[in-house]
Amino acid sequence: MHPAIRIVVRVLFVLVLLIAGLMVGLTIAGSRLPKQHEATVTVEFAASPDTIWALLSNHTYEPLWRPDLEGIELIREDDAGEVWEERYRNRQVMQMRTVKRDSSKMVLKRELVGSNEGYSGSWTTYIDPLPDGGTKVTMTERGTINSPLFRGVMKYLFGTDSTIRGYLSMLAAHLGEEPKALQ
Repeated sequence: MHPAIRIVVRVLFVLVLLIAGLMVGLTIAGSRLPKQHEATVTVEFAASPDTIWALLSNHTYEPLWRPDLEGIELIREDDAGEVWEERYRNRQVMQMRTVKRDSSKMVLKRELVGSNEGYSGSWTTYIDPLPDGGTKVTMTERGTINSPLFRGVMKYLFGTDSTIRGYLSMLAAHLGEEPKALQ
């Protein structure tokens, strides 16, 4: 075997070992974490509460400001709330149920429906006016991750609040704002 090929094979072998070691380490670390987690993020926007409420409470328009969504469709409406199918650009499909939409208190709660690859969760959003006409948005995620590997990845590589931060960052980008993070 040519010496250059031997070097490439050795480097690839070391890389495979490192990746496998990382996965084992994350799985062990994740097995020591609880399946349930809770994360809360609070940010301030210059936009009015009505503007924020209109964007967040109308699920139909989310593909207009969420570049991760390819499309969204109302599947059914029952006593428990509206069920929406979200189709993501990465080909993932999830169903979300709107379980609470209170425009007088500006509270919105959505939860995952059915089996979602070992993950379940809900997101509750509170929209509060600020004295300057802006808006304080507080979003809480309560989730369950069954896989120890995915728990480790979520905790140590992305952070428990990464889904919320990503969602609120897309909202800020749509509004042309840099939100002031409070938590």
